[in-house]
Amino acid sequence: MKNLFLILILALTLNASADFKKGFNAAQRGDYKTALKEYEAAAAQGDINAKLVLGGLYYYGTGVTQDYQQSMDWYKQAAEQQDPDAEYEIGLMYAEGLGVEQDLAQAKQWLQKALNNQQSLDTLIEDAQQVWEKYTLYNY
Repeated sequence: MKNLFLILILALTLNASADFKKGFNAAQRGDYKTALKEYEAAAAQGDINAKLVLGGLYYYGTGVTQDYQQSMDWYKQAAEQQDPDAEYEIGLMYAEGLGVEQDLAQAKQWLQKALNNQQSLDTLIEDAQQVWEKYTLYNY
């Protein structure tokens, strides 16, 4: 799951704000203090990708103290912008009772919301096409 999170961060950098990219570069260097500052700056400007990554950083405790409540807060901010990945993560957290009291009805609601979010499929296709073109995968 942690590898999936890292792949997600890489995919998000394709269409990212300057602060987000600075955060990503800092995280790559292992400078999580700077990364956190840059991601928070990007999130304050409404960068949905930064909110999603911040949720993941707190979920896994990457460069910060693991804090499921903080993770949930960031995921909910991203979900307010209709982010299907955040909706999915919120559903999982409700199912497992991480950062919130376990609530399977809420888990079902959030997971259905993620599944029904057309942006999910559109984003996945768009991201896959960008990676395909960036690495000229048609040559392999």
